[in-house]
Amino acid sequence: MLTIEQLQELYSTGAHVFTESHLADIALPAETKIWLTDTGLPDSHQLALDVRFLGEAAPVVIQNRKFLPIAYQWEIVHPIGLEEHTGAVYNIDNNEAVYINKDIQSFLTLLYYYKHSPQQLENYIKEEDPSAIENQESFWSLVLKKINL
Repeated sequence: MLTIEQLQELYSTGAHVFTESHLADIALPAETKIWLTDTGLPDSHQLALDVRFLGEAAPVVIQNRKFLPIAYQWEIVHPIGLEEHTGAVYNIDNNEAVYINKDIQSFLTLLYYYKHSPQQLENYIKEEDPSAIENQESFWSLVLKKINL
């Protein structure tokens, strides 16, 4: 998890805070809802890996699973979303949901570490979210290959 100072840097250009009514149509874990309504998501165009956070998007259903789109990478047609009930982060590509992280906090932590400390990125994944690299073609596996870790 990030320190207060690291969070302040990540959110330095502001935050998009969700309303309870926006989250009413999707059953997210309480911790995830609290994060989204209290802390929100960074309102920044300087995030690592060309990730851009969205405003209030409507939930989408992919393969009989519901996701709340929260961001996208490169193109808005490939959203990154939170899975209903688990709060896990998935990349939604070509009507397929591909696992990224166990929760929004891990996703934000790894985006921060990618930009500031690649070695901490690898250590955090191995210690806190090993399922993020179980698949050789997963989001973070490919990132680690790209930076030669």
